[in-house]
Amino acid sequence: MKIIFWLRCACICFAICFYSVQISAQVATSYHPIDSVNWQKAVRGLDYNEEPEKQETSDMTIEAPEAVGGGVSMLVQILLYAAIIALLVYIILRITGRDIFSKNQHIRKKDIISEEDLEQAPMESDLQKFLRSALEKKDFRLAIRIYYLMILQELHEREIIVWKKNKTNRDYILESSGRDYSHQFMHNTMIYEYIWYGEKQIAETQFAQVKPSFLTLLQDIASRRS
Repeated sequence: MKIIFWLRCACICFAICFYSVQISAQVATSYHPIDSVNWQKAVRGLDYNEEPEKQETSDMTIEAPEAVGGGVSMLVQILLYAAIIALLVYIILRITGRDIFSKNQHIRKKDIISEEDLEQAPMESDLQKFLRSALEKKDFRLAIRIYYLMILQELHEREIIVWKKNKTNRDYILESSGRDYSHQFMHNTMIYEYIWYGEKQIAETQFAQVKPSFLTLLQDIASRRS
């Protein structure tokens, strides 16, 4: 739909520029030099207090305006064609998704980390990328959430739990019960819910204290078979 929209805009702009060029050309060519005979008839009987000898120069055709008009017409045409070319280049760049004015052309939209993606499909997300972004921003509350999602992702991939958006953490605790790490998983769930749902902002020192618990659980799950 966007491509069709931009192509329509290009056609409209091209048509406007084309007809503008035609009109300017017609205006430029509509001037006709004054014939010397008609000029003599028009000025006959008029007295400008000038000597008779100087009236002989009236048989010259006035062509200066034509040269000026032609130069203006040519300039207008050049500007209009340049505008058309610039517009077409811009539309092509928009269609292809390129931005020549961007300093980071290698960054694609799919590489931009979005928290909305994390909410909609955490099991299919690159959680390591989200984690790096959170740590760079020193958003340790979000980092705890990502660590917990990484645990759920590991359990889901090993078919210990079945992740669904409408499930609760209590459901996952029940599904993973009877495992050697069940108690640790319950403990980490309590830490996560206290920080995330309690909207607690934690400092870097506090994050350093709880981080090993999540990493140990991740390693424990990865080292065991379901």
